[in-house]
Formats: sequence, structure tokens, C-alpha cells
Amino acid sequence: MKLSQPELLVSIADRGSISTAADFFGLTQPTESHQIQRLEQELGVELVLRKSRGMTLIGGGKLVVSEIRPVI
Repeated sequence: MKLSQPELLVSIADRGSISTAADFFGLTQPTESHQIQRLEQELGVELVLRKSRGMTLIGGGKLVVSEIRPVI
């Protein structure tokens, strides 16, 4: 199963961190971080705040999650 970028974003929102979301799906954190970065580039909006201890959703990310959650 290939995890889509929107599904990953929702998973990060639900689990509170990209590492936990990646672990849940049996994937690596760097790979998933890159997927979020690609999604940000495609949408032209910053979705997460990157911190030394992970990332959290910000306004753009929260809006995207609220829009896509019902369809995935």
C-alpha cells in the first residue's frame, strides 16, 4: 500500500508527530518528511512548523486536514 501525502498529513494531525505517523505505517521519518515537503511545494503553502523535535501543523496544514479528512 502506498500512503498518499494527504493521508500522511492527516495521520500526523491525528498522532501528533511525523515519527509516530511514520512508525504506524512502517515507514521512515525522513521519507515521510520529504513527502510533506513535496506536498507543501505542490500546494504552495506551508503546512507544518518544523522544530528540532519534530513538526506540528500550522494554519495551512490544519485547513488542508479539515478539508481532506472527510474524503480519505
